[in-house]
Amino acid sequence: MASNAREFAAGGAGGFKKKDLTTDKVLDAESLYLLGDESSIGDSTTITVPVDSKIEVSIYNQQKSL
Repeated sequence: MASNAREFAAGGAGGFKKKDLTTDKVLDAESLYLLGDESSIGDSTTITVPVDSKIEVSIYNQQKSL
């Protein structure tokens, strides 16, 4: 199965994006997904998260490395 992680995840080192998820998604195993604050999942939308994956919602505007 092709990875949709980049499409689903927030903007990487440039910051976190608000995402409005309106279609069903099955996330990749052993993956970390990042979402921006104020992201939403539609009422009838199903997100399947494997037990070995994680979704984090960031309240920060930017992600930086030391």
